Amino acid sequence: MLKTIITGAAILVATTAPTLAADIHVYGPGGPLPAMKEAAAAFEKSSD
Repeated sequence: MLKTIITGAAILVATTAPTLAADIHVYGPGGPLPAMKEAAAAFEKSSD
């Protein structure tokens, strides 16, 4: 019983840890620049 619990915990850690550590960057056409420009323009309007 204990061996099964330890094995299950080891599998859970081995399969979950890499997923949590992964960085995911998703950019549309043109990379992040168009979105950054849009965010900057919105910030300028709201901070006036």
